[in-house]
Amino acid sequence: MLAGLTNAVLIASGAYHELALKNSGNVVAWGLNTLGETSVPVSLTNGIALAAGFQHSLALKTDGTVTAWGGNGFGQTSVPS
Repeated sequence: MLAGLTNAVLIASGAYHELALKNSGNVVAWGLNTLGETSVPVSLTNGIALAAGFQHSLALKTDGTVTAWGGNGFGQTSVPS
């Protein structure tokens, strides 16, 4: 459990990491960070949905774009343009 997490509106869980979307549109992540799956990009704002894979994380933003981070061994964070 992440102490002090408030205003969460959505959560997602990967194999060994968790994500929470706050009502501000910011994303919080915790758990195992072997391949950067909890290293939320600083530029990620205005999130509206989340998904978590085995060792990667994704966020859908209000403008319709997708931000992905974490393990990319099979191209899972290489979001098409």
